[in-house]
Amino acid sequence: MGRVGLTTERLTQAGAELADELGFDQVTVSELARRFDVKVASLYSHVKNGQDLKTRIALLALE
Repeated sequence: MGRVGLTTERLTQAGAELADELGFDQVTVSELARRFDVKVASLYSHVKNGQDLKTRIALLALE
């Protein structure tokens, strides 16, 4: 597992795409980590937890 240029913005956008695909309730940090082929812990440098990720996705949708 190498570096994939993770940023909060990139994770939020990918989370929004995941929500479009699977539904908002199915968005998890674990699923996002799978999509980026990284360990879940790698995402916690950019989002606090699953709720933080979902909040960011919701705010993105409101923009």
